[in-house]
Amino acid sequence: MPSRILRMSAAFFRLPTRCAVLLVLGLLPGCSAPCGDALICRWVEASEERPLTVVAYGTSLTASGGWPYALSLDLERFFPGRSRIEITAESARASDWGLAQFEARVLAHAPDVLFVEFAVNDAFVPYDISVATSRANLETMLDRLDTDYPSCAVVLIVTNHVVGEGAAIRPNLADYYAEVRRIAGERGLLLVDEEAAWRRLRERAPAVFDVLVPDGLHPTYAGNDRVTRPLLWDALHDVETDLDALVAAVIAATPVP
Repeated sequence: MPSRILRMSAAFFRLPTRCAVLLVLGLLPGCSAPCGDALICRWVEASEERPLTVVAYGTSLTASGGWPYALSLDLERFFPGRSRIEITAESARASDWGLAQFEARVLAHAPDVLFVEFAVNDAFVPYDISVATSRANLETMLDRLDTDYPSCAVVLIVTNHVVGEGAAIRPNLADYYAEVRRIAGERGLLLVDEEAAWRRLRERAPAVFDVLVPDGLHPTYAGNDRVTRPLLWDALHDVETDLDALVAAVIAATPVP
């Protein structure tokens, strides 16, 4: 596919901004994905020859989080037959593994779009991966991708706020997350920044946060569906999420025992 089609801040998924909240409330069918935007039409035309290949790469927060599956259902709903998602993430892995496995788990799929996150496990003290090494590993992966598949769109992910024991063994997690944000800014890549939304949810409704992230590290499927999925959609629409509205919707949608 032409580079101009894929490097467009993922604007081919333009839906009304309110859809992020509607996703949480289970009302997404009230939204539509019109092909009135020229970028959408160009992407639809470009994808007629073959499905768009999307690779989701990272830690257990991707491997077992459920958001790639939810995203695949959304894509199929609005763009039937035009995409497939390969989930090549693996639990308990960090960016050293990610770099070593990049050929087999990413490049081998000839990706059109890559979602990637490793910072949360790079920050895990027993793995002994410095912030500098974490950055170098991610940048090497991106450089290899750019060499082999220069038209591939990249989405970097800053994963959720972590509390409890998971935070205690990741005392410098904020520094690792900050590096991902810097790389996204320096390279002009799309960034899905979950941390602020999850942090705000915990500040405003700690009981709801505990329901959705019971071990303090891994959001449940419902948590990913109500927080991560809407953040992904807003980022793919190239719009800023209204965190207050999102958190309010999550609170309203989540019963607390």
